[in-house]
Amino acid sequence: MNIKGKQAVGLFVAGAAAGAVLALLYAPKSGEKTREDIRRLSRKTVDRLEVLQSDIRDQVGCLVGDAVDTAKKVVEEGKNRLEKILA
Repeated sequence: MNIKGKQAVGLFVAGAAAGAVLALLYAPKSGEKTREDIRRLSRKTVDRLEVLQSDIRDQVGCLVGDAVDTAKKVVEEGKNRLEKILA
C-alpha cells in the first residue's frame, strides 16, 4: 500500500484519536470526567478532519484545473499541427 502526504496525516490523526480514547478509558478518572474528555477530543478530531478534508478538496481541485489546462493546450497544439499538415 502506497500512502502519501495527506493520507498519512489523516491516518496519523485517526490513530492518535483512537489512542487518546483508549488512554482516556483506562485513565483513573471519574466516568463523568472521562466522558467529557472524550466529547472534547471528538469535537477537536472532527474539526481537524474537516480542515484536512477541505485541504484535500482544494488540492484535488487544483490538480483537476491543471489537468484541464494541460488537456486544452495539447488539443490546441494538435489542431495547430494538423492545420500545418493539411495546409
